[in-house]
Amino acid sequence: MSSPPPDSLAAQSGALIDFLDKAYDAPDRPERFQDVMDAARGVFFAPETDAPIAPRLLALDEKLAPHMARIQTLLDRAGCGAGGRTGGAPAHPHAHFTLGAGGRIVGANAAAKTFIGSGAEIGALDLDHASKRKLTDSLHNAGADNVVILTNEDTRQSAAALCRRHGEGPEARLDISLSHMEWTQEAVTFVGKAMGLTQAETETLAGHLRGQSQSEIARARGRSAETVKAQAKAILRKSGCAKMSEVTQLGASLALLHALAPPADKSRPVNTERPLTLPLKDGRTLGYYVYGAANGFPLLFFHGSLYGPFFTAAFIDGLKKLGVTLYGPSRPGFGETSPAKDYNGATLRDALALIDHIGAQDLLLAAHMGGGPHAFRCAGALGERVKGMVMIGAGIPIDEKRHVGRMNYFTRIAAQAVKHAPAMMEIITRIAMTNYKRRGYRKFYEDYFAGSPADEDAMRDPEIYAIAEKGLAHLIGQGPKTFVADGRAQMEDWTEDFDRANARAAWLNAEDDPVMGAEFVRDYVSARTNHPVELTPHGGYNLLHLHPGMTLALIEKALSW
Repeated sequence: MSSPPPDSLAAQSGALIDFLDKAYDAPDRPERFQDVMDAARGVFFAPETDAPIAPRLLALDEKLAPHMARIQTLLDRAGCGAGGRTGGAPAHPHAHFTLGAGGRIVGANAAAKTFIGSGAEIGALDLDHASKRKLTDSLHNAGADNVVILTNEDTRQSAAALCRRHGEGPEARLDISLSHMEWTQEAVTFVGKAMGLTQAETETLAGHLRGQSQSEIARARGRSAETVKAQAKAILRKSGCAKMSEVTQLGASLALLHALAPPADKSRPVNTERPLTLPLKDGRTLGYYVYGAANGFPLLFFHGSLYGPFFTAAFIDGLKKLGVTLYGPSRPGFGETSPAKDYNGATLRDALALIDHIGAQDLLLAAHMGGGPHAFRCAGALGERVKGMVMIGAGIPIDEKRHVGRMNYFTRIAAQAVKHAPAMMEIITRIAMTNYKRRGYRKFYEDYFAGSPADEDAMRDPEIYAIAEKGLAHLIGQGPKTFVADGRAQMEDWTEDFDRANARAAWLNAEDDPVMGAEFVRDYVSARTNHPVELTPHGGYNLLHLHPGMTLALIEKALSW
């Protein structure tokens, strides 16, 4: 490959320096995240034509590691870093610290310090007064293990703390294990209902629980500061609390009780709200979900990046009526599945291990969005055991010159970055995780789906939005490297995997898909196979959830093959 002209490389180097300048500014100014994205766009796309530039950045990209570490330090100092399951909060289950007699800190790992700070005793920890009092009481009171809610004084993020006391007198110790409270829409809605709040008051509560100031909540919700202040007063009155820090404590306690409660619907044990786990031969763990009919015909589902293996009630009910049991494994680094260096190989081995575990001989495969390459690799490995494949909004091997220009704003930048500058993509992801954890997942989806009417409609559906929120937590729970690894897998050339699979397949794609143009999918599939490709309007990225009946119809058809 010939070297790029010196002026071309210099221009890209200059654009990369501009990107780093914006990235260093972002931790203290989360509202400037758009500047980071615009600077990244300048690295990969021509300013005049917006056409993709052929980047030669891998050598420069390798030198970004020190910058990544420094930016992460700035994010951590801002109290909302993105290195683990949640920025500025303990990474379950490895965050722990120990108190000795008198309240001194006798040990704390790095994960715990991101939440409690580096103080030498209880009074110096970065916790609110109520949290410090609870730790003091737990240290002084002998008895059974107890769980308390701790809240960071600066970020107002909460964690459930399992406290185990042992020893007496000068030898007394209190071991504390931390687990972060994930303020999903489901959790916030539950707390709001428990407190008797209106919808508007619940939205203000959500911002408070996620660490936003009243002015930030007002800007995010498009309300006046006076309105948000009045709603905060209503929250205090209805909750019976004297100040908002007490509301945080009460809300976290309610959310913890909700999370620990058994499912109310005992008639559907096959449908797992929480993942099942399977120990793997390589020492890793596979997390997976099960939906549909008990002991039905097996369907292995390969999830997309954003939404994970989560579905609407209508889709799950449809699976039951068809007599289908859907198994949804999480790919490496997603959900509860351990990460892996050999991403594509591990994804395939994990899928085969799950198939062996459930004892399936013949089965269907289904793929949503970016799960397509992995489904085809699995089909190639299983051969005649695959009865059929159902592809929902799934893509094809990506041609940078033809396909990238049609992608939406976020996806175009990510597609180029994960392939040509993965360290740069990790920096973007770390900053994005910080930004949207503070501003709320809804803001991410509003930005990501801007200009896509079908997806904007989907985000107004409470059930679909709850799925989107679970999916994003499923993606970023173990940190930014998962997004980078999954994106690189989608940008690789998997043409041979496509051609190797002999199973019949049916495709369903949205005409308004914001990621991959439906006509590209139709033309590619039609040129290489006789698989039917059905195109439908007003589906967008949310095709599966907006039109579950269309996917169920394809599954029913595949069962008859």
